[in-house]
Amino acid sequence: MKSCNRLLGCKNNNSNSMYYPKVLVISNNGFSHTSSNGRTLGNFFIGWPKDCVAQFCISTVEPAFDICENYYICTDSRAIEAFKHFSKAPRMDIMQCLNTEANTIIRSNRKSFKTSTKALLRALVWKNRWNSDSFWNWVDDFSPEIVLVMNSDATFILDIATTVSKKRTIPLVMFNTEGFYFFKNDYYRKERFVDTLSFPIYQSIYKKHFEKTMKQVSLSIYCNSALQEDYVNEFGGKSIVLYTGSTLDFDSSNLHVEHPTFSYLGNFGYNRPKALVEVAETLQSICHNYFLDIYGNVPRQEIIDLFTSTRGIRFHGMIPYDKVTEIIKRSTVLFHVEAQDECFKESLKYGFSTKIADSVSSGRCFIIYSSPEVAGAKYIQDTRAGWFADNVDDLKTVILSVLLDADNRENVLVRAKRISFENHNVNNNCDKFKQALLSVLN
Repeated sequence: MKSCNRLLGCKNNNSNSMYYPKVLVISNNGFSHTSSNGRTLGNFFIGWPKDCVAQFCISTVEPAFDICENYYICTDSRAIEAFKHFSKAPRMDIMQCLNTEANTIIRSNRKSFKTSTKALLRALVWKNRWNSDSFWNWVDDFSPEIVLVMNSDATFILDIATTVSKKRTIPLVMFNTEGFYFFKNDYYRKERFVDTLSFPIYQSIYKKHFEKTMKQVSLSIYCNSALQEDYVNEFGGKSIVLYTGSTLDFDSSNLHVEHPTFSYLGNFGYNRPKALVEVAETLQSICHNYFLDIYGNVPRQEIIDLFTSTRGIRFHGMIPYDKVTEIIKRSTVLFHVEAQDECFKESLKYGFSTKIADSVSSGRCFIIYSSPEVAGAKYIQDTRAGWFADNVDDLKTVILSVLLDADNRENVLVRAKRISFENHNVNNNCDKFKQALLSVLN
């Protein structure tokens, strides 16, 4: 049986393969099998003894109790109530916090999308609100050996991790999937004029908190090489790249290229519907029987109207993750898209969709349609584990190549199988993750 217990002061040497350090994870989103951040984090801990994992978070979709049973959750709404009464934010039952991910609640119980002004208010609300006897008793009861923080745009998440690391004299490891530190343009929504004024203030505050955290970090784990390169140039320090893992088995049989199925599964931020319409119109220009099947949660009615008015689109709405894998397996071509609007260029620079891991690992043909400057697109171009296009003419050529050039299709899928094993095999990545943490302890 796996155990996380060891004699006090015992050094890890030949027993590394059996030893699992006790890790306190601090992040916005809780472990989950149904959300991208929750699944990405959780995949690192597959096979980990549950009594060696604890998590502080502020939101959840549905907790992954097979990964972790020891949660300390406190939501934004409880933090604001505590702020009003000059008290500390209480620990909550995680099952009472379901479906709190992806939105920030600042006022009342109404879901509210982030703006830079709300980010400022949120930082004020949370300042030391988490710092309670209840929290520290929970930390002491767990007795972590390592703190793992997932980089966040919320300063208090960084502060909690840094404070725990310092007070308990244990290493701090950062898992970094975001380039917030480098952004000069407002990456939040703008609802009012004051948001334009708030962003430079909040960004200045955020950078100071991030710099303080990086001074404490012993190891940074980046989700792609573009992030690693820029952060290492800025901060130096020990770092590795660990790509998102996938549990899918590679299967390139039954592609049905004679009667192909084209699928997009994902979200619709950064004006992706515009790019999806271009994909659908390109498919229709090849054959009027070619349709783009789209799955995802649409936030606005006008996007639904756009999809339903586009002949080449069949919109199916939101589906659960277990159905996602079914759709992937019966698709001929999987798409990921990014609109190439100039206003999104900075925000998308480090974009590396979590669906890349599943798409490359699935054995299906994978096409990225985006600017070549997006991190995910660079990855596909460098590894040649899929196909890439950045304009409609090239997109049409790529789609025809996938369907008609069997030799090229086979060569790409052979590379995809190798890359999926090297970079996205969930068991390999779990082992790399564990060894990285043990190297910090040693």
